[in-house]
Amino acid sequence: MHMKNIFLLALTLGLTAPLTCFSAGMKPDTPTLFIDANNREAVVTVQNTDNTTALLHSSVQSIPEDKTISLLITPQLARLEPGQKQLVRVILKNDVNITHQRMQRLNFTSVPKKHAGKDSKAQLVIAQNIPVIISPVGLPVNYEPWKELIFLKTANGIKIENNSKYIVRMLSTVTLLPAGKAVDIKKRYILPGEKIDIPLKENELKSVSRLKIQPATRFGMLAAPYIIDI
Repeated sequence: MHMKNIFLLALTLGLTAPLTCFSAGMKPDTPTLFIDANNREAVVTVQNTDNTTALLHSSVQSIPEDKTISLLITPQLARLEPGQKQLVRVILKNDVNITHQRMQRLNFTSVPKKHAGKDSKAQLVIAQNIPVIISPVGLPVNYEPWKELIFLKTANGIKIENNSKYIVRMLSTVTLLPAGKAVDIKKRYILPGEKIDIPLKENELKSVSRLKIQPATRFGMLAAPYIIDI
């Protein structure tokens, strides 16, 4: 009995410039998709960039902080010839009402067409992954949401608070100034209402006077560094 070896290459949110990098397989036409609760849907065009026929499997993925799937996607499965494009609709479920931005992710997986007699040959499954930002009705577009963040000194370190309705995307490192030490907060986004504590040693806390973060633009490109006094 032959065994199929299937390898999954998932491109997730990596905050380099751009934040989402596309290689072979099914390529979406945008690095970030936006849906507002007024229109309740958006579309993304996905192209088969390979030179072989493949199945496009589209799916929605939650994030660890928000495990509820709030989106529907159609079609979930489509056959694409080399170079062919497919329009994919992403729809906000009818029972979803939000007061601040939320984030989900879309997976676009390229499954190669099976050829007769090739069961023993390894198949490569490539997945492209992009974020979907869902905004509530009436929320204005904010091109610099990182300026809404609050940075506070505490007894044990630094606290970052996002009291806005916007998701802030950024590199996972915060630089302490003037020392220049980079601290990894192990997150590449800060959700509305989220608070992040950065523990520091006593001497680090005494010496730090400013913080530098590397935010990302609306479509995932790196913006200019943002420095704030604390």
